[in-house]
Amino acid sequence: MYIATISNRDMPLLTTLQSHLQTRYGVSNTLHPFERTASAEVIIEALTCSLPALTVLKLTSDPCRNAPLLGAIEAVGMPVLNSVAAVRCCESRKATFRFLAAALPALYIPTMHSTLEAAATAIAAGERVLVRRDRHNIPKAERFLGIADSLVELARLTSGHDVNELILQDLLVAPGVHTEPRRADAAGSVGHTVYKVYVIGPKMFGLRCKQAEVFGLRSRADSEERCEVPPVVAGWMRDIRQVMKMEVFGVDCVKDDTGQYCIVDVNDFPNFGGIDDAVDLLGSHLVEMLGRSSGCGDVTRQEVDDN
Repeated sequence: MYIATISNRDMPLLTTLQSHLQTRYGVSNTLHPFERTASAEVIIEALTCSLPALTVLKLTSDPCRNAPLLGAIEAVGMPVLNSVAAVRCCESRKATFRFLAAALPALYIPTMHSTLEAAATAIAAGERVLVRRDRHNIPKAERFLGIADSLVELARLTSGHDVNELILQDLLVAPGVHTEPRRADAAGSVGHTVYKVYVIGPKMFGLRCKQAEVFGLRSRADSEERCEVPPVVAGWMRDIRQVMKMEVFGVDCVKDDTGQYCIVDVNDFPNFGGIDDAVDLLGSHLVEMLGRSSGCGDVTRQEVDDN
């Protein structure tokens, strides 16, 4: 019984997790790097020859390249950490937001505009529109194109891009929450608090950014501190876990100046930056999942601990 991990991102984390699973639990975790030179057919052939007890997927957005791999895993019926449907959905933020808006209408998600005309109408009404590429798990500098607060700026930011490959989204405003358009101050602050919430099975871990600034312009260098997950957000995480069938994921959310929480990003299997014990927590949950799949439950975990 072994775990197979297919990934082309955050390899240092996965290599550490691989070593931890072997050393702490005696569980083999085979890494299959899915880089540009890797073949989906070769990986699938290796997995079907010896089916893993659990498959972990951690991929960058590349629907065309990932499709054969995900389709084969789905067809074979391999047990997966996060559902193939969730991994596929999370390749596109627009697809993720649309799915969640339909499945969980109680969530607050900033309004998206499907056309430039709709975004222009919002700007004319006083909104600021965040312009991003609809790609996930790629460098932030390649994702965020800018914030449009005028029609001229909207045209400049979207020039040369296919609008179908962009996300045009009101800046941190949930539908129906604000009756008056908000304006950022000269420093770009909109008086909000940014949270990152990580989920590993039933457990949740929160980080709060200690700087109030426009979400899309934050960097990894921004200071964050561990915090309790706000109750309303914790409820949303449980709902997302259930409807998307994900065991390990991360969500970015914002509390705006009215006290309203708003989801701005969902990431299947994040890098868990800021969670020092992430490898221990991930290892423990993966072993518990193996125990459940084998029908041994906690006995398997206890036997490993006794060794």
